[in-house]
Amino acid sequence: MVWRILKSFYPFLLIDGKQTLDQEKCSREMQAAALKLINRCPDIGAVVLECTNMPPYAQVVHKATSGLPVFDMVTMINYAHSAIRFK
Repeated sequence: MVWRILKSFYPFLLIDGKQTLDQEKCSREMQAAALKLINRCPDIGAVVLECTNMPPYAQVVHKATSGLPVFDMVTMINYAHSAIRFK
């Protein structure tokens, strides 16, 4: 398991009482973080977006990682549940 923390993702989202979000900046940062993660650990088989602010960028991460599965906490729980619900 590899953790990658996006240090600059949270400050521009949550500080100074901002009412708007720079979606392009978020996309660029998520793409850059995904590329760094793959370069650092090329054997990764999937990505889990832990923060609830990140799921809108799942497609950006998916494309940046050459098609790796990308889960957020909800999709990961649904995936796990679907695998065991018939037991």
